[in-house]
Amino acid sequence: MYLAEGRGRTSCGWCCCWGWPPPRAPSIPTWASRTRATPVVLDPMSGCSCKKAAPVGHVLCFDYVTCKRFPSNVTVEPLDGEAVLQVRATSIARLAVGDLELLRHLTELAVDNSRVLTRVEPGAFRGMSLLFNLSLSFHPHLQHLSPAALEGLTALRELYLIRNGFLRLGDVTPALATRVLPQLALLNLDDNALRAVEADDFSPLGESPLEKLSLAECDLGALHPAGLAPLRRLAALNLDDNHLDAGALAAALDSLGARAGGVALQRLSLGSMGLRLRLRPLMTSPSPAPANSSDGTTEDSLASTAELLEETQTPPSTTAASTAVTPPRPSWDQPGPGGPFYQLLEAVARSQVTELVLRGNEVARLRPGALPRLPGLRRLDLSRVDLAEGLPGGLSVDVVPDLEELDLGGNRLPSLRPGFLSRRLLVLNVTASAAPYFNLAASYFRDMSRLRSLDLSYNRVFRLTNATFVGLDSLRVLTLRNSSLFRLDYGLFLPLARLERLDLSGNPFPLYHSLHAGQFSGLGSLRVLLLAGCSISSLPADAFRQLSALQQLDLQDNMLATLDGASAFRPLHALERLDVSRNRIGPWRSALFDHNEHLRELRAAGNRLTYLTEAMLDDGDGLDVLDLADNTFHCGCDLYKPASSTLLEDRGGGSNATLMLSRLSQYKCLSPDRWWNRSIAEYLQWARAHVACGARTDTAVTSTSMLWVGLPLGVLILVLLGSATVAYRLRHHLRFYIDTARARAGRRRHGRGGELAAHVNFQYDAFVSYSNEDQAFVHRLVTTLENEEPHFRLCVYERDFTAGSAITEAVLSSVASSRRILLVVSDAFARSNWCAWEAHIAHHQRLLTEDALLVVRLGAVNEALLTPTLRYLLSTRIYLDWPEAAPAESQQAFWRRLRAALAPPVGAAHQSPE
Repeated sequence: MYLAEGRGRTSCGWCCCWGWPPPRAPSIPTWASRTRATPVVLDPMSGCSCKKAAPVGHVLCFDYVTCKRFPSNVTVEPLDGEAVLQVRATSIARLAVGDLELLRHLTELAVDNSRVLTRVEPGAFRGMSLLFNLSLSFHPHLQHLSPAALEGLTALRELYLIRNGFLRLGDVTPALATRVLPQLALLNLDDNALRAVEADDFSPLGESPLEKLSLAECDLGALHPAGLAPLRRLAALNLDDNHLDAGALAAALDSLGARAGGVALQRLSLGSMGLRLRLRPLMTSPSPAPANSSDGTTEDSLASTAELLEETQTPPSTTAASTAVTPPRPSWDQPGPGGPFYQLLEAVARSQVTELVLRGNEVARLRPGALPRLPGLRRLDLSRVDLAEGLPGGLSVDVVPDLEELDLGGNRLPSLRPGFLSRRLLVLNVTASAAPYFNLAASYFRDMSRLRSLDLSYNRVFRLTNATFVGLDSLRVLTLRNSSLFRLDYGLFLPLARLERLDLSGNPFPLYHSLHAGQFSGLGSLRVLLLAGCSISSLPADAFRQLSALQQLDLQDNMLATLDGASAFRPLHALERLDVSRNRIGPWRSALFDHNEHLRELRAAGNRLTYLTEAMLDDGDGLDVLDLADNTFHCGCDLYKPASSTLLEDRGGGSNATLMLSRLSQYKCLSPDRWWNRSIAEYLQWARAHVACGARTDTAVTSTSMLWVGLPLGVLILVLLGSATVAYRLRHHLRFYIDTARARAGRRRHGRGGELAAHVNFQYDAFVSYSNEDQAFVHRLVTTLENEEPHFRLCVYERDFTAGSAITEAVLSSVASSRRILLVVSDAFARSNWCAWEAHIAHHQRLLTEDALLVVRLGAVNEALLTPTLRYLLSTRIYLDWPEAAPAESQQAFWRRLRAALAPPVGAAHQSPE
């Protein structure tokens, strides 16, 4: 069982480097299941709060304040042979005999994060012969496990003892003896301050089936050469984030390789160990060599012929001008063959290690001779090693003849020179280079015909040429996410005839060069195309004409405003999944997917769908997944009429109609107010039952006299009731316009005195309209203007709106009670429908009271997001720009200008907040 509180850190080499799966986590419940939250039950005997967790068969107990004993009476119902209990964030001081008496059927148990747990009593787990996964992690006061503490766990395969108070392995390993845990295969001791591995620390695990051992972040500074020798079946070892001597590591690897009848070590992680791999010229004499020797050999020429390795230890400094003879350095500090780090790499070469992680160390350059020959190595991680130069031969097939996967992400490489990498590579990752420009213009991959996966994401590539991908005949996956691509040349992908997945997300090339078929020429085998966040505003009819095999298309987070009349999807006969989420798409009236018979999944969440048309309902018919969440549905007749003819009338397709209604029950109405946050399906059923929107009634009127007498009377009553209802619902609007009209009349009658009177007796100085995403600035705005002289009273909905009142009524009432309206305009404000409505109200207030509206702009606002009202306000009003990154003087000037704008007219009584 894997808990979210740190089991296997995000940098854990086991998860992301080995393909070794992390401890299994209880699966996260879906949105629907989270809405039906399981009630929390308090166990009076232990003080713990417990609840069922997803999936079924999992139980979670917690409560740091009151949970001081193990919840012995909790009921965990098994499902498909699994019974999982998590007890975390508690104040349990010990695990005692009998605590698990009623829980012997558990298969997974986690007792994590108790700051007072100090002891596990011998026999506490007795009888738990079904438990195969146990976590006792995050207990800072648990410093020792007695030899009998884990007795009874005969089936245990995975044990996690992360971030406890262990200071010596000898305080733990006796409890892990083979006779106690005969099936233990994985042991994680990460983040314990162990400091050293002594010769006998793992002797209790002799003949243990342990295969995977993690000692990351254990502050290890010493490793006995025979310390790991008892682990005869060890296949994976993680020593990340320690500071072990390279020579000691080499000796330990040789000791592991000398085992007879054991399983050879295959996976070794030495990430962030402070190892430095630098190149220095060969020193041929004890004394410093001159820059130009007598035979004409220069230091640079020596460097090019005999580049060697520099050790972790910093060599003693020497003075070139010194006439004294400098004695040669000892062999343990000698850069080059024989040095500790080189010995370590040679030990790796002698071993059967197939996966090596050197992530987070320091490798400045890779040139010929920098590394020993590493046969058998299949995967090498050199990410984040500060690599700035790779010359031909550095990682060629002569150095790593069997290498298949290479990770060079997070370095400073400006390019990939031909001949630098092995031509036998299958997977290459060169992401997030810190170089100012990553050059891919030349045919750097021309000899890499076996490469199947290439990731060049998060580099400053800017442009690719027709020669960039020449030679990549077998490439299946190409990832260019966020690579600053402003142009895709015609025929760029022609060499990639076998490409199946292409990720171009986050590149703005469609903003400068619209999509066209030529950009995807040669991609007849492409199955997945990702174009998320590419600033796509339209889809030309021939954009995807050459992608006949495409099955998945991702167009989310773009600027598409409509799909009406779009024929770009018609050539995609194999299309199965389409994602157009988070665009600006409104309802479409013509069928879009009548040529996509294999389409099974459509995601259109976060758009501007206000109603459903018959074409949309027909397009959604038969889909396995239809996601329309977070749209601005208006539950009115525009929504009801097409739905009634398609879903509510019996046309012989009852099962599909029922499925569609079930889906619509997940989506909420945004307006009108009476249907806000209620499901669309609920509205449709109500509209049908109440004969709304001009639907026919089945009740026959048989009396002509009653019709002629009752109809006018009924109309009159309805008009009166309707007028009263409208007047009541719009009472704040009416009050708003009446008060404004009175103020203007008073100004005409009394001149300047009337104008001053109109500015007095407001409850607030300003109503602040803003987006939730700008709360941080609004909090600073309110704090500054209300707490510093002169004091202003602002109205913000989070604090001043009455709970339970309708939002529209609360806004109109607050605007009428405020002297001015202050709009905090940003991209988030422009995207918000509610903010657009408040801006509309502010516009009408401006028409009636010229000085009522103030605008503060937070950064540049995307013109494409502006509504006509907001665009008009910004173009006709002088607004204040918030100087976010400006000096303090500029910000003080901003506050002074804003206070002056908010101040009441001269002579008006300014009301400070009480």
